[in-house]
Amino acid sequence: MSKLVIQTVLLIIEVFSIPVDNGVDGDPEIECGTSSIAINANTRNPFKGHVYVKLYLNIP
Repeated sequence: MSKLVIQTVLLIIEVFSIPVDNGVDGDPEIECGTSSIAINANTRNPFKGHVYVKLYLNIP
């Protein structure tokens, strides 16, 4: 039974996944401040979206 549930979840993830044709060109520039971090990177294609730090999505 649990094998069927796992297979179903994996199928749903595969069906609803959206491939992103993009990537970082070169090395990103990282600047560390006293209470912040700035990251700049050039991408192969224009990027419109948000980048989140893992586990910090809801922390301003």
